[in-house]
Amino acid sequence: QGKISMDYDSGPSNTDNITNYNRFTVTGLRDLDWEYRLNGGTWQAGTRSGSGYTQNLLLPSNSYAVNQIEIRQLDANGYTTVIKNSSAYVVDTTIQTATITLVNDSGYSNTDFLTADGRIRIDMSSPLNAGDTWTYSLDSGVTWQAGTGSSQTITLANGTYGYYAIRVKVTDLAGNASTA
Repeated sequence: QGKISMDYDSGPSNTDNITNYNRFTVTGLRDLDWEYRLNGGTWQAGTRSGSGYTQNLLLPSNSYAVNQIEIRQLDANGYTTVIKNSSAYVVDTTIQTATITLVNDSGYSNTDFLTADGRIRIDMSSPLNAGDTWTYSLDSGVTWQAGTGSSQTITLANGTYGYYAIRVKVTDLAGNASTA
Protein backbone atom coordinates (compact mmCIF):
# COMPACT_ATOMS: atom_id res chain seq x y z
CA GLN A 1 0.00 0.00 0.00
CA GLY A 2 1.41 3.40 -0.94
CA LYS A 3 1.66 6.50 1.16
CA ILE A 4 2.12 10.26 0.74
CA SER A 5 4.08 11.89 3.54
CA MET A 6 5.53 15.27 4.38
CA ASP A 7 9.32 15.37 4.33
CA TYR A 8 9.69 18.07 6.97
CA ASP A 9 7.15 19.72 9.30
CA SER A 10 8.68 23.16 9.88
CA GLY A 11 7.70 25.93 12.28
CA PRO A 12 7.26 25.92 16.05
CA SER A 13 5.35 22.60 16.03
CA ASN A 14 6.73 19.56 14.25
CA THR A 15 3.41 17.70 14.43
CA ASP A 16 0.85 20.19 13.04
CA ASN A 17 1.36 19.30 9.33
CA ILE A 18 2.04 22.97 8.50
CA THR A 19 5.28 23.42 6.59
CA ASN A 20 7.27 25.81 4.46
CA TYR A 21 9.12 22.86 2.89
CA ASN A 22 7.13 21.71 -0.14
CA ARG A 23 8.71 18.32 -0.86
CA PHE A 24 6.59 15.27 -0.11
CA THR A 25 7.55 11.61 -0.47
CA VAL A 26 5.34 9.13 -2.31
CA THR A 27 5.96 5.44 -1.60
CA GLY A 28 4.41 2.36 -3.17
CA LEU A 29 4.96 3.26 -6.83
CA ARG A 30 6.54 1.10 -9.49
CA ASP A 31 9.49 2.36 -11.55
CA LEU A 32 7.06 3.76 -14.16
CA ASP A 33 5.59 7.13 -15.11
CA TRP A 34 2.96 8.47 -12.72
CA GLU A 35 0.49 11.37 -12.43
CA TYR A 36 -0.82 13.53 -9.61
CA ARG A 37 -3.86 15.71 -8.99
CA LEU A 38 -4.26 18.36 -6.27
CA ASN A 39 -7.58 19.43 -4.72
CA GLY A 40 -9.61 17.83 -7.51
CA GLY A 41 -7.77 19.66 -10.30
CA THR A 42 -6.45 18.23 -13.55
CA TRP A 43 -4.07 15.30 -13.70
CA GLN A 44 -0.43 16.28 -14.29
CA ALA A 45 2.62 14.20 -15.10
CA GLY A 46 4.77 13.46 -12.08
CA THR A 47 8.53 13.86 -12.28
CA ARG A 48 10.51 10.68 -11.78
CA SER A 49 12.90 11.71 -9.04
CA GLY A 50 14.52 8.44 -8.26
CA SER A 51 14.09 4.81 -9.02
CA GLY A 52 11.84 2.19 -7.64
CA TYR A 53 9.05 2.64 -5.20
CA THR A 54 9.80 6.10 -3.77
CA GLN A 55 9.24 9.37 -5.63
CA ASN A 56 9.19 13.03 -4.61
CA LEU A 57 6.37 15.48 -5.23
CA LEU A 58 6.82 19.26 -4.95
CA LEU A 59 3.57 20.93 -3.86
CA PRO A 60 2.63 24.57 -4.35
CA SER A 61 1.54 26.68 -1.36
CA ASN A 62 -2.01 25.64 -0.48
CA SER A 63 -4.14 23.66 1.96
CA TYR A 64 -4.74 20.02 1.19
CA ALA A 65 -7.55 18.16 2.96
CA VAL A 66 -7.50 14.39 3.36
CA ASN A 67 -7.68 12.62 -0.05
CA GLN A 68 -6.94 15.85 -1.98
CA ILE A 69 -3.41 14.85 -3.01
CA GLU A 70 -3.91 11.99 -5.44
CA ILE A 71 -1.31 9.87 -7.22
CA ARG A 72 -2.10 7.34 -9.93
CA GLN A 73 0.03 4.99 -11.93
CA LEU A 74 -0.94 2.61 -14.74
CA ASP A 75 1.19 -0.47 -15.33
CA ALA A 76 1.68 -2.45 -18.56
CA ASN A 77 -1.11 -4.86 -17.61
CA GLY A 78 -3.66 -2.07 -17.23
CA TYR A 79 -3.65 -2.16 -13.42
CA THR A 80 -4.01 1.31 -11.84
CA THR A 81 -2.45 2.13 -8.49
CA VAL A 82 -4.09 5.05 -6.67
CA ILE A 83 -2.54 6.65 -3.58
CA LYS A 84 -4.19 9.46 -1.59
CA ASN A 85 -3.03 11.50 1.40
CA SER A 86 -4.44 10.25 4.70
CA SER A 87 -3.59 13.47 6.61
CA ALA A 88 -4.43 17.10 5.91
CA TYR A 89 -1.47 19.35 5.09
CA VAL A 90 -0.74 23.05 4.69
CA VAL A 91 2.19 24.16 2.53
CA ASP A 92 2.95 27.83 3.21
CA THR A 93 6.01 29.39 1.60
CA THR A 94 5.03 33.04 2.03
CA ILE A 95 5.36 35.49 4.90
CA GLN A 96 4.04 38.94 5.69
CA THR A 97 6.56 41.74 5.56
CA ALA A 98 6.69 44.85 7.69
CA THR A 99 7.36 48.49 6.90
CA ILE A 100 8.67 51.03 9.38
CA THR A 101 7.83 54.69 8.81
CA LEU A 102 7.96 57.94 10.75
CA VAL A 103 4.50 59.14 11.72
CA ASN A 104 5.61 62.73 11.10
CA ASP A 105 8.93 63.61 9.44
CA SER A 106 9.09 67.12 10.91
CA GLY A 107 12.67 67.98 9.93
CA TYR A 108 13.80 70.55 7.39
CA SER A 109 12.69 68.18 4.65
CA ASN A 110 9.83 65.72 4.90
CA THR A 111 12.14 62.99 3.55
CA ASP A 112 15.29 63.48 5.65
CA PHE A 113 14.19 61.17 8.51
CA LEU A 114 14.87 63.91 11.08
CA THR A 115 11.97 64.61 13.37
CA ALA A 116 10.93 66.12 16.66
CA ASP A 117 8.03 63.64 16.70
CA GLY A 118 9.47 60.36 18.01
CA ARG A 119 6.63 58.16 16.80
CA ILE A 120 7.15 55.39 14.28
CA ARG A 121 4.49 53.23 12.68
CA ILE A 122 4.97 49.55 11.93
CA ASP A 123 2.59 48.10 9.34
CA MET A 124 2.28 44.56 8.01
CA SER A 125 1.97 44.05 4.25
CA SER A 126 -1.45 42.45 4.82
CA PRO A 127 -3.47 41.24 7.81
CA LEU A 128 -1.70 38.58 9.86
CA ASN A 129 -2.98 35.02 9.74
CA ALA A 130 -3.94 33.10 12.87
CA GLY A 131 -0.73 32.09 14.62
CA ASP A 132 1.47 34.71 12.94
CA THR A 133 3.54 36.78 15.37
CA TRP A 134 5.80 39.78 15.11
CA THR A 135 8.36 41.37 17.36
CA TYR A 136 10.34 44.58 17.21
CA SER A 137 13.70 45.76 18.46
CA LEU A 138 14.86 49.33 19.08
CA ASP A 139 18.47 48.35 19.84
CA SER A 140 19.68 46.56 16.68
CA GLY A 141 18.23 43.21 17.70
CA VAL A 142 19.71 42.91 21.22
CA THR A 143 16.24 42.81 22.82
CA TRP A 144 12.86 42.12 21.25
CA GLN A 145 9.31 43.04 22.28
CA ALA A 146 6.05 41.51 21.03
CA GLY A 147 4.02 43.58 18.60
CA THR A 148 0.24 43.54 18.43
CA GLY A 149 -2.20 43.47 15.52
CA SER A 150 -1.28 44.25 11.94
CA SER A 151 -0.02 47.74 12.75
CA GLN A 152 1.27 49.58 15.79
CA THR A 153 2.56 53.05 16.61
CA ILE A 154 5.56 53.20 18.95
CA THR A 155 7.07 56.28 20.60
CA LEU A 156 10.86 56.29 20.59
CA ALA A 157 13.05 57.81 23.26
CA ASN A 158 14.97 60.93 22.20
CA GLY A 159 18.16 60.01 20.42
CA THR A 160 19.71 58.89 17.20
CA TYR A 161 18.77 55.55 15.71
CA GLY A 162 21.29 54.23 13.21
CA TYR A 163 20.66 52.11 10.17
CA TYR A 164 19.08 48.78 11.25
CA ALA A 165 18.69 49.97 14.86
CA ILE A 166 14.93 49.55 14.55
CA ARG A 167 14.00 46.06 13.38
CA VAL A 168 10.81 44.08 12.93
CA LYS A 169 10.65 40.28 12.65
CA VAL A 170 7.52 38.45 11.44
CA THR A 171 7.15 34.66 11.91
CA ASP A 172 4.32 32.31 10.92
CA LEU A 173 3.25 28.79 11.90
CA ALA A 174 5.06 27.25 8.92
CA GLY A 175 8.37 28.71 10.09
CA ASN A 176 8.63 31.43 7.45
CA ALA A 177 10.25 34.62 8.76
CA SER A 178 11.00 38.10 7.47
CA THR A 179 12.98 40.95 9.02
CA ALA A 180 12.65 44.65 8.25
